Amino acid sequence: MNMNSKQMFRYKIVVENANDLIVILNKNLEREFINEDSYYKLLGYTKKDLIGANIMDIIHPEDRKVLLGVIGTYAEEKNSTIQLRIKNYKGNYIWFGFRANPFIDHDNQEKVIVIGRKIQKEKEIEKKLANTQKKFRKIMEAAKDGILLLDNKGIVCYWNKAAQRIYGYTEEEILGKSLQIVMPEYDHKDFETIMNQFEESGLGPAIGNTLQFEAIKKNGTTIPVEVSYSSIKLEDQWNAVGIIRDISERKAAELKIKKSEERYRLISENANDLIIILNREIKIAYINESALFRILGYREGEIINMTLVDFLHPADIEKAAKTLKDGILNGEVTQDFRVFHKNGKIICLEVKGKVFTDIDNKRKGLLVCRDITERKEAESQIKKSEQYYRLISENANDMIRVLNHRFEVEYLNENVHRELLGYEKKELLGKSVFFLFHRQDIINEKRKIYKVLRHGAKHEIRHRHKEGHYIWVEIKGQQFTLENGKKKTLLIGRDVTDRKIQENLIQEQIKRLNEINKVKTQLLRRISHELKTPLISIKGYADLLLELYNENMQLEEISIIKEIKNGCARLEDLIIDLIESSSLESGEIRLEKTMEDLIFLIQYVVKDLKPMINKRNHSILLYLHEELITRFEKEKIYEVLSNLLTNAIKYTPPNGTIKIKTIRKPKFYVVCVEDNGIGLTKKEKRKIFKQFGKIERYGQGWDIESGGTGLGLYIAKMIVELHGGQIWVKSDGRNEGSKFCFTLPIKS
Repeated sequence: MNMNSKQMFRYKIVVENANDLIVILNKNLEREFINEDSYYKLLGYTKKDLIGANIMDIIHPEDRKVLLGVIGTYAEEKNSTIQLRIKNYKGNYIWFGFRANPFIDHDNQEKVIVIGRKIQKEKEIEKKLANTQKKFRKIMEAAKDGILLLDNKGIVCYWNKAAQRIYGYTEEEILGKSLQIVMPEYDHKDFETIMNQFEESGLGPAIGNTLQFEAIKKNGTTIPVEVSYSSIKLEDQWNAVGIIRDISERKAAELKIKKSEERYRLISENANDLIIILNREIKIAYINESALFRILGYREGEIINMTLVDFLHPADIEKAAKTLKDGILNGEVTQDFRVFHKNGKIICLEVKGKVFTDIDNKRKGLLVCRDITERKEAESQIKKSEQYYRLISENANDMIRVLNHRFEVEYLNENVHRELLGYEKKELLGKSVFFLFHRQDIINEKRKIYKVLRHGAKHEIRHRHKEGHYIWVEIKGQQFTLENGKKKTLLIGRDVTDRKIQENLIQEQIKRLNEINKVKTQLLRRISHELKTPLISIKGYADLLLELYNENMQLEEISIIKEIKNGCARLEDLIIDLIESSSLESGEIRLEKTMEDLIFLIQYVVKDLKPMINKRNHSILLYLHEELITRFEKEKIYEVLSNLLTNAIKYTPPNGTIKIKTIRKPKFYVVCVEDNGIGLTKKEKRKIFKQFGKIERYGQGWDIESGGTGLGLYIAKMIVELHGGQIWVKSDGRNEGSKFCFTLPIKS
């Protein structure tokens, strides 16, 4: 194509004054022309530096493969585009977006004209945005409550780690599936009905409410959960944000302390707080409708363009104006106000306010009426941008910090730190987190602290208050890496000072009780040994009297001496039991375990007690395995079995039935001795295994033998526990019989 000189001049002016890079390449990718002014201004190169050289010489090594991959398309496609990093004269790389067009020159040679525009700022913005998204996703993943996002069909679109922990499903297993997977089947139909309503209007019985449900975990177990839902519109479709909390422990605690149903319902209903966002005109820009309806009786459509003044009691308007002026507009405030219900009733709300700037750089006010800040934080993290994440963090109950790789504070939620530690943000930013830790804890717990900061462990450490005293804080860390490769640590701390005080008091009480128990044990042992010597003398002289003067004494005198001997025998049994229980309590006894057959030992005990069984005319039924081998001290377990069987014989009226049964579990054996005797009351069962826990049976009309020291079952319990087992009793009450069982671990 021929051009006149006027056209050539015009094109030359345009090319030389263009802000973009322009280069013409031959088929070997060698530069034949560049617009020198732009190359010099943007990269610092002259024609002398570049003409005749291959284009690859200033392209980033990682981008050369990308260029080669698309270079073959230049001949077929016009306006091919690609993004590359170009090295400037100083050796730094700058991002450019290139567009290439092939053409045939006047010598009929294939050439390519490439035009490049600098896109460095756009790339930096992309990188910052990616880092921001990653940073706040980490905060979401560190949340202790489960967070999920549903589309308008009830399909799971997001599922954080806490939700994985609650339900057992990983993100990969649950995404794209209906939330019905964690619901009982009887809730499926109601869920479908609710989602049909939600798809059309974004409303429903669950929106804005905190509800409690039974949920099904991946392993099939059922747990109670507390769920709060809010609706948001994404890409013109309604989505539901859910905050889930496992309330198994709370439910168990409520049952344990037997709270009434009415009080529990009151606590549950009051957990729903009223959340309000105000614009610059102090008009309501947002309010959670369900809480609004429950607390004030209004629907959202009824309060459009209303201000707070329209709700306030006249006597509180002046106080509200002063609060807004001096408090909310300059920081934060907590205050009580009286407001009118739709029906005219006056209601008092506790309101916490804070000013923030939204993503449109507009100043707004957040009011939380009855604090559920943590849940609203999680909802805001999904619905809002970085400003909302910061707002949520500032209203959390726990201390939140983000640390750099040197563990220096880069971010903290100021109001919580001020409340718990007395510091302002400017006093802590840039300082090492160790600045807050007690020096002695750093010395003693250094390895555990670094484990928290680097590996996500949990630990308790004292934090220094600005006024000089210390509070106990439970800290949990999570390390993460930004897009640019920089490592950060998210550190969450909770004030546990009151709990530590209670723990210390309990430890002191336990220590005192152990000391008292030790003194008691030593006293019993000393008394037992002191009684043993005169008892031997009494018993010996009684035997000597019978041996030397038996023929000269009357029957009554012989009977008295035999009673003395019997009394000595009972007292001797008591002393032996006292010494053994004292030794067990002090930990002096060391078991000499050997591999033994538990079945053989049970049969041996039954044989030894056969005369006693026959005397009471009892029937013995044995349900035993052929062999149960494990490690135990034969003499001690003999003592346990003998005690249990003797008690069954003694406390079962004549002609009774006694069953002995063995059970084999995966990790232990169970031995049970069951009778149809006089049984035990609830009070007696609580007492039976305690020291001197003998239950008095004498003179109550039963045909039983009531002798004993009250130490037998106590000693049996200690022997079993010393073997690593457990012992217990079951009885449905008086005259319903008793069943004593104990376990022994299976050890090879």
